[in-house]
Amino acid sequence: MNYNELQKNIEKFSPDVLIAGAGLGGLLTGALLSKRRKKVLIVERLSRIGGRFTAREIEGYEVPTGALHLIPHGKRGPLGKILRKDLKLRTPIRKLHYFSCWKWKGEQKERRHQIYQDIFRMLPEQNDRLTLLKLAKDIPLRNKLTRPLNEYLSTIRASPRLKGFFSAITGFSMGLENHQVTIGEVLEFFNSLFKYGRPGVPRGGLRFLIKEINNYIIKRGGLVLTGIKVVELDNSSGNNLKQVILKARGHNDDHLSVKPKVVISNMGPIYTIDKLTDIPKRIQIIKNRLQVVMGAKIVYSVKKTILGHSGVTFFPDNKWVKGCAEPTHLAPELAPKGRHLFIAYITFQEHGSNSHGYQLKKAREELLSCYPALDKIGEELSIQRYGEGWPVNWVRQGIYLQPKIPFVENLWMVGDGFKPPGLVMSEGIAATVKTVTNQIIKYLDKAF
Repeated sequence: MNYNELQKNIEKFSPDVLIAGAGLGGLLTGALLSKRRKKVLIVERLSRIGGRFTAREIEGYEVPTGALHLIPHGKRGPLGKILRKDLKLRTPIRKLHYFSCWKWKGEQKERRHQIYQDIFRMLPEQNDRLTLLKLAKDIPLRNKLTRPLNEYLSTIRASPRLKGFFSAITGFSMGLENHQVTIGEVLEFFNSLFKYGRPGVPRGGLRFLIKEINNYIIKRGGLVLTGIKVVELDNSSGNNLKQVILKARGHNDDHLSVKPKVVISNMGPIYTIDKLTDIPKRIQIIKNRLQVVMGAKIVYSVKKTILGHSGVTFFPDNKWVKGCAEPTHLAPELAPKGRHLFIAYITFQEHGSNSHGYQLKKAREELLSCYPALDKIGEELSIQRYGEGWPVNWVRQGIYLQPKIPFVENLWMVGDGFKPPGLVMSEGIAATVKTVTNQIIKYLDKAF
């Protein structure tokens, strides 16, 4: 489609809702609004949709862009419920073999458990199990516990192994160290874990699932365009967005103006605020204080399984590598026949790109010390770093931002930067999308 055709199409389409960003948050919101017969236009600056919740094909492997092909709470969590009950998508979500697995130094075999009650047996020492049990009793008080996790663990005289246990959980699920998250947020996470259950892998992986959501929107009259960048969110006329200025790739001097009734940003809080023409000083201060997550993921192709199961394996004694998974046990279609994807998640200890190369080197050494065979039967397919502007929407777990911008009546935000307490990754995104969609429907019904 050339530029003139694109301009005519957008003008003719006249959307009720413009969604900036085709990540999981933007696409889910678009699907739910399309279901309610709203005209939805989604624009994405990249050449592909899905953001960090999709995959790229590399040498016959479906290499995930972020989410390891996992849905944290399978079909029972907020995302699974939207897919099954609201959108009625038929893609099966296959439950992991194990709730989680633990690889402790000095032990030959992994400790594995299939139900959440078994988590207390994952700790080798009886004293640590009793301490964890006492901590679990504080779950009803979780919204009042605001101390950093590391301080709390020191107060209860937690052993180094118990501290490592929590470091592995917060590192893999949130990309954070114990000093970066509160005990209340960790207890909220455990509460969600007990409520919804273990992770799952969608048939065909994340890219197939994203295609299904995209098709759902298009079949209901929505329009999804890639290679389109938001240049400006014009709120100069008061408490409403007057227009959204877009730019198509390859047309730097030509801008498109769209005037939807509602705008939803999936660009992240920092980028969204920067695109506004009129920003109150208090909002600018909040934006400057936002902290992002820094980390990396290494994806290997392996000739035969390393783990032997589909569960997430945690490393409580490690400094960098916090967990790994082989989703191909449940979705063999993600790799060439007889082969597997092996994916390891890494947290960076220091913030600053100068140290990232060093930390990746140490993480590889740490991973090979856990699985020496990886050096012989594995081959690196991809290394992905997170932070410093990519992904745009990743804000630390435990920073609770409101998805509604208070000084702009018709602007909402969705995505990884807006997760409620205890719901991580795509589950947090889905929960907020559900809330935002209901708010927008009420706003449109009342105002128009």
